[in-house]
Formats: sequence, C-alpha cells, structure tokens
Amino acid sequence: MKIHTNIAAINTVFISLRVFDFINKTKSVKILSNTLVGAREYIMYFILIFLVLIFGFVGMSYLSFGSRFGGYDTLKSSLRMNF
Repeated sequence: MKIHTNIAAINTVFISLRVFDFINKTKSVKILSNTLVGAREYIMYFILIFLVLIFGFVGMSYLSFGSRFGGYDTLKSSLRMNF
C-alpha cells in the first residue's frame, strides 16, 4: 500500500508540472500569471498581515477564554475553535 501511495505522489508531481507547462503556453492565462508574478511582493505582505491578525485573534481568545472553556485551553485548540 505504501508503494502505491509513493507512486501516486510522484504521478501527482508530474501532472502538476504538465499543468504549469500548459499555463505558460496559453496567452490569456499567461497574462494572469504575469500579473500574479508582478504582484507577488504585495501578495506576500497581504498574507503576512492576514496571518498576524488571525494569530492575534487566536491568542486573544486563548487568553480571554482559556481558563473558562475547555475548547480554548491550548493555542492549537483555540485555533480549531475559532476556525
């Protein structure tokens, strides 16, 4: 069973590479790809700020409700309870 899983994982990588090759050949998708590449710095800043806000919300709920409710007693469980 483990060999089957490894073969499926390798096959998935090869299929993904073929999809990326297709993306580079299509004109309309290439425009979208170039736009996303050009905006990657702003996208990374957005993701960073989003994660800071999410983990701040999780930390706030952990500190506020951790001692009162069982679902917020650890940071991991607070993350699960919030989202």
